[in-house]
Amino acid sequence: MKKLSLIILFVIIPITSFCQTYFSFTKCINNYWGEWKYSNPYRTIDGGYLLNGTYDEFIIYAYDKHPSQYIMKVKLFAMSVDNDKKAKKQRIKTDQWYEYTGTVEYYTNGLWDKFKDIVNQWPYVPDASYGEVHTVSATIKIQPYKKNPKVYNILFEGYGIGINLD
Repeated sequence: MKKLSLIILFVIIPITSFCQTYFSFTKCINNYWGEWKYSNPYRTIDGGYLLNGTYDEFIIYAYDKHPSQYIMKVKLFAMSVDNDKKAKKQRIKTDQWYEYTGTVEYYTNGLWDKFKDIVNQWPYVPDASYGEVHTVSATIKIQPYKKNPKVYNILFEGYGIGINLD
């Protein structure tokens, strides 16, 4: 019975995950970061966007769509959790961001061939249900944090997407 309780505990309450989360985002174009925009699900124009997954792998999809119709998937390789409180505190004090490699999956269709063709419209872009998939290498920077990551800068193909989970 104790083993079953532990299994249920670890399956139902994963430590490094989050569920459907509203977020704010910004874009980096020509090395300039834009203003932060809130992904509001109550907007009547686009319905907003949600983020779903874990801190090292997540998808972004429209509020009124199924998660399988995501517009972007971000995956970090070898994300480690820093348990040393002194090192974490020093990192926060000096604003030293964590840096990881990973991949970004996004979709295009029609005349659009690369992210540069859709960056100005992002996140109002093709999704997994009808777009052509592109999986590219990325550098993912995470702002220093006390408990859980909040701010991600995802850099790929000369552009960037900033995600804030607050």
